[in-house]
Amino acid sequence: MEPDIDDIKKKLEGGRDFLDNLMMKIPGFRGYVEQTELYDADSIVRSFMAERFVRFKKSVDAAMSEALKRSEQKVLPDLDSLNLLLERVMKKCRYADYGSSSFSGVRITAEDQERLLAFDWSLTLMLDEIETLMERLSSFEELVDALAAVKKKIADFESSFDKRKSVILEVI
Repeated sequence: MEPDIDDIKKKLEGGRDFLDNLMMKIPGFRGYVEQTELYDADSIVRSFMAERFVRFKKSVDAAMSEALKRSEQKVLPDLDSLNLLLERVMKKCRYADYGSSSFSGVRITAEDQERLLAFDWSLTLMLDEIETLMERLSSFEELVDALAAVKKKIADFESSFDKRKSVILEVI
C-alpha cells in the first residue's frame, strides 16, 4: 500500500458539496475548508489504522479459542498480553491528537498538516507487515514462535506512532 496523500485529498475535494465549493470562492474561507479536509483525511487514516488493530485482536481471540480447545493453557497469558498491547495501540491510533487541535493559539500551515498526514499514512505500511505475522497465529504449530515476532513488530509500530508527537512539535 503506497502512501498517496494526493489521492486522499482528491477524494475529499470530490466529496465537497455545493456550499463547500461556494465557500472556496469566498476570500478567507478557502484555507478553512482545506484545513478541515486535511483534518478529516488524518482522522480517516487513523481510523483505518485503528480498525486494522481491531481485526488483529479478532485473530488473537481466535488463537485463544484454539488454545482452549487444545487445552494448551500455557500460551494463554502470552496471547492475553498481546491482546492488551493491541488494545492500547488501537486506542492510541483512534484517539491521537491532531496537530491543529493539539495546540491552541498556534498557526499550523496546510503544508505542516500534510507532513503530519504523510507521517500517519507511512505508518500504515507497517500494518501490512504486522498482518503477515498475525497470519502465523492461525497455525497453532507456529503460534509460540509467531507471538514474539508479532509483539516486537507491534511494539515497533507503537514506538513509531509515538514519534508522531515529535512531528507535531517540529511543525510548531
